[in-house]
Amino acid sequence: MSDKFWMCWVSGTEGTHKRYEVRVDAMVEAQRLARREHKPVYLLESIDCVRVAYSPLVWDTDEKEPLRAGGSGWDDSTIVTPTKEDSALIGE
Repeated sequence: MSDKFWMCWVSGTEGTHKRYEVRVDAMVEAQRLARREHKPVYLLESIDCVRVAYSPLVWDTDEKEPLRAGGSGWDDSTIVTPTKEDSALIGE
């Protein structure tokens, strides 16, 4: 993974905000936090990343054929039938 980074998390806190591109820098910060907070500090390493991919939207304004919804978050069974008002809104 090219976006590898590390973060420090102090046990019992809300979360962490700073990311370190170099592991040694994160280790130094973890030691500093452990001394200051007197709590366990966990060194977190990124292992993977997921991103949302959006597909382009395509409008089909032929009222004889229902619109088939596609793209992220929709399944193929979702069908949208345009009304005359919908067609007017998109310039048909």
